[in-house]
Amino acid sequence: MINEAPFNTLDQLSTFDHKNRAVDVFSSGGSCTNSNKRYRLIEGKYILVEFIDWDYYSTNNRIICVKSKYNVVSGERILKSKAESYWSSEIHDYIELGTKFY
Repeated sequence: MINEAPFNTLDQLSTFDHKNRAVDVFSSGGSCTNSNKRYRLIEGKYILVEFIDWDYYSTNNRIICVKSKYNVVSGERILKSKAESYWSSEIHDYIELGTKFY
């Protein structure tokens, strides 16, 4: 069991949701290049049910972060939403550009 997901990738950023019988595993690749996997205990086995991916692109001298949320059904990712934002050094906060739902 320890050699299977999600237990083979647990670290100090992983969280356990006992009420929903879920485990969240965060993987950091730096600013705007992260992922989060949510596993849920279903019939005695942890199954990947949600995947969140952060990526980025550059436009007009700005780095735009893109957060893509997927439901995972039978091992296939189904895009649920995409949100874009960027960091404003003037106000020291993220500026949300919008979210598209699928």
